[in-house]
Amino acid sequence: MIVTWNQVLFYPAGESSDGLTYAASLKLPAGWKYDTALPVESGGGSEIRFAPVSLTKLVDSPVLAGEYFRRVDLTPGTTPHMYLCMASDSKAALAMPDSEVAAYRHLAAEALSLFGAWHFKEYRLLVPMSDHISHFGLEHHESSEDRVVERTWLDDDIRISNTNLMPHELTHSWNGSIAAPPEASPLRTTGSQ
Repeated sequence: MIVTWNQVLFYPAGESSDGLTYAASLKLPAGWKYDTALPVESGGGSEIRFAPVSLTKLVDSPVLAGEYFRRVDLTPGTTPHMYLCMASDSKAALAMPDSEVAAYRHLAAEALSLFGAWHFKEYRLLVPMSDHISHFGLEHHESSEDRVVERTWLDDDIRISNTNLMPHELTHSWNGSIAAPPEASPLRTTGSQ
């Protein structure tokens, strides 16, 4: 499951999204795991309460969750932390080969080399892996949605055809929506639709 908050909330017309504060919560099925760029206030059991944030940050921070979930630290021992978070329809689909983990660990160093600085405290590549969702990429400030088919790590042709998706969306964290002027829209959305 990927929760995109802009599809499940209302907000007052004419208000600045930076001036509105929301304290979101989410109830997951028992045993499900999740990740998001949102700060968590409390997360006991299956109910998560997120710390109050601006509407801008809420809409810019999707939540990835699932019964079959895996989080890979792409920057072990360094900061800022970058994580590859995957949720799939099957446990087998999460079997990302060690060679792929090693390759994706180069992302942080390559991005720092390219841009010269970080503009986030942590970053999450949120990867829903399913044949039952639309497949695309969408950038956010501290995360990205990288929607792929379930067998991405199990099928070499599928994996190869998706190798540019995560680096592409990570790059948009610098030159995409974060660079858009605030007056572009009363509710600043991220990405292109």
